[in-house]
Amino acid sequence: MLKSRMEKFYHASVKLLFVGFIVGLVSFSLTSTATAGGKGKVTAKTGDMVLADSCSQCHSTSRVTAKKGLTVAAWNKIIVNMQSAGANISVQDKETLANYLAATYK
Repeated sequence: MLKSRMEKFYHASVKLLFVGFIVGLVSFSLTSTATAGGKGKVTAKTGDMVLADSCSQCHSTSRVTAKKGLTVAAWNKIIVNMQSAGANISVQDKETLANYLAATYK
């Protein structure tokens, strides 16, 4: 009797682990392969996404956006300074962020 209960428990546990593994795999796959147009390209971040992800790690968003009227070149200089201070911003994100900030906070 005890052996059959243990076997049932074992089989149920294996099934749950398998289902959990599959759900986790699908979830990871969906989040790590966001595609643009279904062609396997990773979707680029928008300027507000880069601002939220990178700048708000050290600054409040209002501190960044309080600087109004700066050009793309001026924002690029600020971003380079932040990168030298440890900000993790890719080349593509840097361009996106500078363009976004210059266009949005005139």
